[in-house]
Amino acid sequence: MKLSVIIPVHNAAPYLSACLDSVLSQDLTDLQVICVDDASTDQSAQIITDYTRKDSRVMLIRHPMTMYAGSCRNTGLVAATGEYVHFLDSDDIVEKGAYRRYYQLAKKENADMVKGKSRCFDNATGEISSTAILSFSGLPEDLYGKVINFSQNPKAFSHVSVVPWNGIYKRQFLLEHSLWFNDFICVNDRSFFSEVSLAADRVVFTKDRLVKYRINNSQSLVGNRARNFQCQFRSFALIQKQCQKYNLTGAALAEVLNRELTDLFIWYRKYRNVPEVQENIISSTTEFARSLDISPLKDYPPAFKWYYDYLLLTREHVLTIALHLDGSTEQLTKCLESIVLQDMPKFRIYGIAPSGTENSVYQSFMSKDPRFQGILASSGDIPEESAYFLELQPTVLKETDTFKKLIRKSMESASNLAPARLTL
Repeated sequence: MKLSVIIPVHNAAPYLSACLDSVLSQDLTDLQVICVDDASTDQSAQIITDYTRKDSRVMLIRHPMTMYAGSCRNTGLVAATGEYVHFLDSDDIVEKGAYRRYYQLAKKENADMVKGKSRCFDNATGEISSTAILSFSGLPEDLYGKVINFSQNPKAFSHVSVVPWNGIYKRQFLLEHSLWFNDFICVNDRSFFSEVSLAADRVVFTKDRLVKYRINNSQSLVGNRARNFQCQFRSFALIQKQCQKYNLTGAALAEVLNRELTDLFIWYRKYRNVPEVQENIISSTTEFARSLDISPLKDYPPAFKWYYDYLLLTREHVLTIALHLDGSTEQLTKCLESIVLQDMPKFRIYGIAPSGTENSVYQSFMSKDPRFQGILASSGDIPEESAYFLELQPTVLKETDTFKKLIRKSMESASNLAPARLTL
């Protein structure tokens, strides 16, 4: 058997036939199709049963209770007999001829894992699209079709999507290294991808597309991930243990941690303003951030996509401003008003003025906003208490995200997590 296709199924009746048809019509016919029904309450199991009667390559395994996608994939892997396995979602579609091309490449290179590009198709409109991560947009051209492993190029593995369905895996390799999915309600893919990447000696990336990924197929704005956000933190903890198991240090360790923290905080930003889950998302992520040990990252460039939010959650103030209180009353007033309107709220500001300088405008803001601190003779008198420092003349900030942009610019050019001075 060349390939086992493992499909977790839970209430997927509207999409299941299209998925199975795309598998069974492949020109690589030496297939085993293992559908693991996760206690569906719709017609999914009956649809699969009908397919088993028409095609002997299709197998149905039923879970007596809902155990979620990771456990379904593990069940399928135990039952698989194929040389390679593909983990396919029940609402997605395999690209025409993809299995033949992927299997041939895997055999040619004796690959433990072959990962390739994918496309999205909109369930509502039928529109075909892609994303940067699904199209491997950051992966250097010279890495396609080449056998590599994580130790040779850790950064390459951060330019490909962690989803399991955009690759095929040598079954014996998975079993020999005990590479299983976690049994969390969601976020099953990240720890699997992480350990497969660390354990594999022979990985090949290809431009060939494997799957059309269905999007906009849910009526709910708040999915399992939002309601079970603790799975994000549990997944991160698993990957930290994997890093210890494989003795990752230095830049390789920083690469993995930055990748995982970036993903975690992307989901945090997505859900933190959703009313049903907002309070839990913010409180749990704050607790996680405050307990996070970032010392392995201190000597490496900060990743804005997580480090900015991390600072907002863990620091009383992120930015210290030294504002020189010269210029006209009107100019100073407009400057202070534009500072108050900034969407980066965690700053402290000190007025800088020689003794005897008129400072009633600044004092009026001090009386209304605790972020406005005292008036000092020199910026050198300001305590070093923030990650970022900005010395500012009475300038009107034309955009409300000026502070955020300055911090982002600084992070993008920084070589480590040390405090930095910003320049307007």
